Amino acid sequence: MCNFNFFESSRIETMIEKIKIQNFGNPIDETGLINNQYFYISNNEKNAKQTTDGINKAIKYAHRNNINYIKLEKGTYLIDGKENNDAINEGNTKKGIIMESNITLDLNGAIIKQEKKYKKTMQTFQ
Repeated sequence: MCNFNFFESSRIETMIEKIKIQNFGNPIDETGLINNQYFYISNNEKNAKQTTDGINKAIKYAHRNNINYIKLEKGTYLIDGKENNDAINEGNTKKGIIMESNITLDLNGAIIKQEKKYKKTMQTFQ
């Protein structure tokens, strides 16, 4: 039987974050620039799902850490606007880049492109 609890999980997440900072640097620098390597974000029109997930993680990180202004590195970001699942209730599933309250996302000259491979309705920002 596994005795895995919340505190153990939290400790593991903290250790993972420390390792990522050692390897990639701070998640968001003092100017608000998002560290693409830290969040596994591509700015070369590739990896739409991973890029979308990474941008959303950066937004959540900023929100949790009371960072109100963040900006993207220059480049072209391919965004996956497909729903996270194929549920019948399409309107209830968040998709694309999901903003948090009190966060300004500066595109900083970046280009956001919607991936076009899906037939269902997609969304870039929410």
